[in-house]
Amino acid sequence: MQWVILLIFVIGWVLLKVLRGIFEYSSKLKEEQSLKKEIKEKYPNRVINKKLSLFERNKDIIDAHLKSISVSSSHRSYYIDNHTRDCINDICLAESENNIRPDHAYLSYWKQAALSG
Repeated sequence: MQWVILLIFVIGWVLLKVLRGIFEYSSKLKEEQSLKKEIKEKYPNRVINKKLSLFERNKDIIDAHLKSISVSSSHRSYYIDNHTRDCINDICLAESENNIRPDHAYLSYWKQAALSG
């Protein structure tokens, strides 16, 4: 009788692991599709020329973010940090590098993570 209970427990555990793996895989696929859609919408005809530096390839994004900074609010450090983070997000999106995007994290946390790993 104890073997039957143990067998049922093991089968249940295996099924849960399989279902969790399927769920994580489908979530990852949806996230990748969403990212591809976002890239196509925001940068429809972008070609990444690896011969140019990262700065040269993304000068248009950097310039657009520089123009959006308001002088009246620029005295707040978090305002500049948020604009910098958003600019990095857009560059990562344009470069199809979603795995290193800061997303909505504080810039200081993202920098620490980027430097440490």
